[in-house]
Amino acid sequence: MSQRPAGRSLRILPCGANLCCNSLNGPIPASFSGLASLAYLDLQENALSEAIPDAISLMTALTSLFLSKNILAESIPTEMGKLLQLQSLHLDNNEVVGSIPDALSALTNLDHLSMAANHLVGAVPNFLTSFVLLTHL
Repeated sequence: MSQRPAGRSLRILPCGANLCCNSLNGPIPASFSGLASLAYLDLQENALSEAIPDAISLMTALTSLFLSKNILAESIPTEMGKLLQLQSLHLDNNEVVGSIPDALSALTNLDHLSMAANHLVGAVPNFLTSFVLLTHL
C-alpha cells in the first residue's frame, strides 16, 4: 500500500445519486433526508407522486435537485427554502399547485430554476429578480 506524498491532502468530492429514467413510483421516501451529505439528487422521469416531503429540507448539502417529469402534487414545501446550497432546482412537468413560496427567496445561489408545466398560480415573485446568479428561469 503506497503512502500519500507529504503535504498532500485528500480531496472529498460531492456525492450524488442518479435515479433518473426508471419506473420508480409512489412518494419520495422521507428517509432520503438521512442523506445529509448528498450534493446531487436526480429523480426525474419516474412516476413519483404525492407531495415533496418536508424532510427534504434536511438535505442541506444539496446543490442540484432534479424532480422533473413525475406526478408530484400539492404545493412546494416552504421548508425547501432551507436548502441554501441549492444551485439548480428542477420541478417542471409535475402536478404541483399553489404559488411559489416566499421561503424560496433564501435560495440566492440558484442559477437554474425550472417550474414549467405545473398548476402554479399567482404572480411571479419579485425576489427572483434579486437572484444575480440565475441564468435559466
